[in-house]
Amino acid sequence: MLEPVALHQTRLRVPGVALDARGVALGARGLVLLASVERLVAFLAAYTERRTLQPLLASLALEVVRSRLGVRELTVSFEADSTERMDAVSDTARLVGGYTFTGGGRHFVQYRDADAPFGWDVEALAGSEGALVLHHRTFTQSYDVAERLELSSLLLRLAPHLAGGAPRREGPLWLLAQPGLGPRLASHLARAGVEATASVLELPAASSVDEPERRWLLHVPTLPARLHGLIDTLPGLEVFVPDAAGVAVARGYRHPVRLAACPVFGEDGLVLFRAGAPALRVQRLPAAAPVAALAHVTTEDSAAIEGAGATPPASLELALRWVPSTEPPGIPPALLVPSAELGLLRRLLYVLPGATLARARVAVLADALLLFADAELTQAPLGTPLRSLDARLYVAVGWEVLPRVPPAAILASIDAPPDHLVLLRPGAPPATVAPGALAPLADALLRDEPWTALETSTLEPLAEVQLPTLWLEPLGFRPLGRLREEP
Repeated sequence: MLEPVALHQTRLRVPGVALDARGVALGARGLVLLASVERLVAFLAAYTERRTLQPLLASLALEVVRSRLGVRELTVSFEADSTERMDAVSDTARLVGGYTFTGGGRHFVQYRDADAPFGWDVEALAGSEGALVLHHRTFTQSYDVAERLELSSLLLRLAPHLAGGAPRREGPLWLLAQPGLGPRLASHLARAGVEATASVLELPAASSVDEPERRWLLHVPTLPARLHGLIDTLPGLEVFVPDAAGVAVARGYRHPVRLAACPVFGEDGLVLFRAGAPALRVQRLPAAAPVAALAHVTTEDSAAIEGAGATPPASLELALRWVPSTEPPGIPPALLVPSAELGLLRRLLYVLPGATLARARVAVLADALLLFADAELTQAPLGTPLRSLDARLYVAVGWEVLPRVPPAAILASIDAPPDHLVLLRPGAPPATVAPGALAPLADALLRDEPWTALETSTLEPLAEVQLPTLWLEPLGFRPLGRLREEP
């Protein structure tokens, strides 16, 4: 049984527990009892969210204890140098369903709470031969230490989980590449002007009959935005974001415990927490070199040397091939109308609103008309609607070209003038349209109408016309008396 410590109480029964300057019962060490490993991880995650474990590392001990009934639990013990530290630990333990104790040696008593602001004391010590005796208001239990855990080993066994939000794009990165990919990736970064260093890791063999595995490890201080899409989708490449000194986590993921608050890994090595794979720990980083020094080197005479008696390499050139597209067409920005459908187009232009006609542009081709207009015209059931792959490249709706190379590569293969538009249609060669060929539709729409001059006559000036003068006389008392009946 426990009893609350009274104000100015001078004697406590728990060995190693005394009153501090504020009268709170405090032992040399603090202890948190947790029911499972999941509670332990939750305790570490909650405590390191706003605090660091650096002050506790020198005295921190994680142990698996077993009660007399065979129940296995876990304890976290540390040096209790102040009530501020114990209060923070107690609040965190209460959050994850743990119990907080203070004491020294074998006996620990429940730490203070709202019912006992100065702490707790035992009415009588329980006799037990266990290595650890915990006194709580609801139980008194003795434990034996079954095993001791290392914090670094526990952190290495925890798998990172998906982080909310978009992956971080700025800052340094670690890249782990397969042996065949590493040299090519280093050369690509060197050609792109990226300052990076590369080294080769030798990982322990899976068994005695296997050879050690090798991986390329690249450190990129700053990666240009244009290359992020490449490294995110490149097979055989893993991307890691530094989370603390000597620690990096797979991009888009986060470790359950804030690793920056747990400085247990040396800065001389590197720990990579991978997604869906065990963590990779490198005790010592191997020698690294700039990627520019590892890139493929060519000389001015290399072409002549290679051409002397050498067999030309096989060509990989492919022709563009048309296949039906499954992408949603959207609203086509352009329409290609053949000459056979110009009559239907003329009828349609009579009923379109003036705003649509004012914004439309047209180019007259050899066998068709190219229209750039609003949806009222480009979605009409005539001609071939075109969708844009690039600002200069347009392809027929419902089709796509193979291989799926970038639009810039297609324009380069066609060798079109830099300012021309390129039209791709199935069954026809690529066509180019000069930008000066496009004109407003309103200027090219109306044909010339004959007109006739009308004859006119000169009007007499109004000032020369004599206007009549009108005088008014009084009517008198009998205005009708002057009238007489005519025979």
